Amino acid sequence: MAVEVCGDALVYARALTEIRERYLKPNGVLAIDVPNEFNDFQTTANKIHNLGEWWVHAPVHLNYFSPGSLRKLLEHCGYRVIHAEASFPLEMFLLWNDVYVGNGELGSQVHKKRMAFELNMTHNGKLDKLKKFYAALADIELGRQVTMYATPATGS
Repeated sequence: MAVEVCGDALVYARALTEIRERYLKPNGVLAIDVPNEFNDFQTTANKIHNLGEWWVHAPVHLNYFSPGSLRKLLEHCGYRVIHAEASFPLEMFLLWNDVYVGNGELGSQVHKKRMAFELNMTHNGKLDKLKKFYAALADIELGRQVTMYATPATGS
């Protein structure tokens, strides 16, 4: 599959290729974590609450990836993705009308609810389900962050 790589993505492609060629052993694993911006929860919340694209932070973030675009970039650079997972989609709270953007107090409450969710699942023997939940979120391109684990593809 051919993937066009241009602009800043070309810089990322060169860096990822160099890591694979110079530093990563054939059985090594690359872990990469990026924000999952412009996901459906964010764009829907933005339409409902007219928040503007609050997640855009140029020039700090020059490029934005989705699980699909990150996977394509890694495969283009000679990697095979072995696992993908996302983190809790805090933007769900916006869809429940808990508008935490610009509200530090509510943001803190939302964060505590996320932590309680994860702790309650973990402490009650449901860590395996929690991991599957986060993998499923990555599959449908939702979640706050996306983490991918990749190995050099054979023949790279």
